[in-house]
Amino acid sequence: MLRKGIESSSNTTYKATDKALRNLDVARDKLAGEIKGDLEAAAFENTPVPNPGSLTSARQRQVGKAEHLAGS
Repeated sequence: MLRKGIESSSNTTYKATDKALRNLDVARDKLAGEIKGDLEAAAFENTPVPNPGSLTSARQRQVGKAEHLAGS
């Protein structure tokens, strides 16, 4: 989808690709903020990172979505 969207002469395809990229960007920033907050709490407040497995799974899902978009 990424290459098709960028190289497309169709405005609809381009807009769909742009929207998918923006959604990935927003989701990445949200997840990064959660991870940053957990790491800061661990470093400065001696608080364990809650649910590190769920953060790892969320990151893997985001990477999968990006790979799917890039491969389409």
